Amino acid sequence: MDSDRDGCHDDAELGLNAALGGQRNPASFWDFMDVPTGTPLARDRVVSGGDISAVVQRFGSNDSTPGDFDRNSDPLSTPNLPVMPSGSRQNYHPAYDRGGVEPGGDPWDLLPADGSISGGDISAAVVQFGHSCA
Repeated sequence: MDSDRDGCHDDAELGLNAALGGQRNPASFWDFMDVPTGTPLARDRVVSGGDISAVVQRFGSNDSTPGDFDRNSDPLSTPNLPVMPSGSRQNYHPAYDRGGVEPGGDPWDLLPADGSISGGDISAAVVQFGHSCA
């Protein structure tokens, strides 16, 4: 079972090996940085270079003006395809956004989307590079 629908089964999230999805909270969607990539946009349950690039493509976008998605939108909804420049309002989607690290948590214990895709979101994907729940 995957209670939080983040792509990692609860048993894996309760495991000890972070690279295999462990040391995570099975009730927190935000602690596994697998984001929609490719064509069509889809998740593959692995944090790869594609995930990092996908967050970089959306760097600088935010939900401060009206648009299709905001920080409270379903992070599992299908995002718009990325456009240039990366900071375009159309690029914002909560799947690529995290609110920073939970105080006292591991680097992958992340808070919900904060409405802005920033360097911290890129760093969150980099820290989890190679983590897999496949």
